[in-house]
Amino acid sequence: MNFKQLEYVLSIYREGSLSRAAEKLYISQPALTQQLKKLEKEIGAPLFDRSTTPLKPTYAGQHYLEIIEKMLYENDQALKWLEDIHVLNQGHILLGIPPIRSIQFLPVLLPSFHEKYPNIKVEIKEAPALALAEMVMKGEIDFALMIVHTDNHKMIFRPILKEHVMLALPPDSPLNECCRDSIEKNGFLDLSILKDEPFILLKKGHRLRKIAYDLFEQNHMMPSIILETENIDLAHHMVAAGYGATLLGEIAAVLNTFSPCPCYYPVKGENCEWELGIAWHPDKYISKAMLAFFDHVTAVLSELEMG
Repeated sequence: MNFKQLEYVLSIYREGSLSRAAEKLYISQPALTQQLKKLEKEIGAPLFDRSTTPLKPTYAGQHYLEIIEKMLYENDQALKWLEDIHVLNQGHILLGIPPIRSIQFLPVLLPSFHEKYPNIKVEIKEAPALALAEMVMKGEIDFALMIVHTDNHKMIFRPILKEHVMLALPPDSPLNECCRDSIEKNGFLDLSILKDEPFILLKKGHRLRKIAYDLFEQNHMMPSIILETENIDLAHHMVAAGYGATLLGEIAAVLNTFSPCPCYYPVKGENCEWELGIAWHPDKYISKAMLAFFDHVTAVLSELEMG
């Protein structure tokens, strides 16, 4: 057996299909099947139950795959360590990031990082935060730029900045004056002012959707929801177009490029702020390329005018 065969088998396990794994590995399905059979013959046991869809590991296969994951992870760490010894300011890093964060951050981060470190290749993997946490712990990505849930104690987390929930209103809304008066009078926004304002919200399952409903309940509101979307960027654009109000993260407000610009107001309530940072596996070897990216992200995002 060799590391290439082990990578093939692990890809079959993760994809749950020989055809999808072959496509991802850029080899033919017959060639991949042949490599799998060869390895199974060497170890003397089938690794997958071929009668299930998706493919599931056998009892022996499950234990063998767990060992393979550890072997490949340790080999990857060793290669990164050797790379650091022999090559300075070069390398490859695999960054995990939620799709909306990639839109917000990568145009700000990557061009300046590439200018400073042209020989470090940054590959990105976009996925929701929960999936990214799983990828970090499985060693599928080097690290993730994300919000880390407080109940996830397995990952190492380097906080960079705190982000608050903001209310976004169309620039010509007559409620802007009421919102400013409320903040000046009370020190915070009385959200009940917007009880009759139509809202654009993310669909159920998103963090901001739950926060919105919690805030509505706390303020005894039942506002009209005129649009639901999976994309907070669309909600933001619709507010700028005067279609309604929305709740979004502070960074979206800071980095907006709208003209005229929506008006933003900090929202007070439970779970209305969180820490954004870099998360990685506790046993991960931190290469010089990763350290360079960590420092660059921290420097650039810390300069954002938050609050």
